[in-house]
Amino acid sequence: MFSFRRLCSHLYLQGETQQVDRILFQFAQQYWDCLDPAARKIFIKPDVIYGILFSLVLLNTDLHIANIASSKKMNRRAFVKNTMELIEKMVADDASAKRSSSEFQDGNVIMNSSPPRTTDPILENKTNHNEDEQNAMRTWKKDIEVLLKVKKNIWLMLKKKRIVL
Repeated sequence: MFSFRRLCSHLYLQGETQQVDRILFQFAQQYWDCLDPAARKIFIKPDVIYGILFSLVLLNTDLHIANIASSKKMNRRAFVKNTMELIEKMVADDASAKRSSSEFQDGNVIMNSSPPRTTDPILENKTNHNEDEQNAMRTWKKDIEVLLKVKKNIWLMLKKKRIVL
């Protein structure tokens, strides 16, 4: 948040949506490049950072710029919910694309169906791997929610002090 606020203090981010989008994308990429490995585990990929930045711009607009009644302005719960939905979709779309590309092996399509009940060790290992992925995803979601809600309380920081775009 501090880095984004600092960027905005040096740039005037009004204009075409595509220009703002490109700046957010490049900022997210640069931020990703500067992260230590532990932080990369939380953000997973630059697109997650981009999604959070995009949500920040929308929140900033909602809280400070748009002519919206105070009772209809985005609250913290809505901000976290909307941001989580956005970045979960980004991560899921990426995982889906990777699965789709891995379903082609040696020029043959491999059907992606539920494994039959069996004691086949290869299928058991695949099932355990899927459970591990689901557990990792749940842990990741909790980490991101903690980042948005507690550690950085982004909503409150933005409510108190607008980012000048």
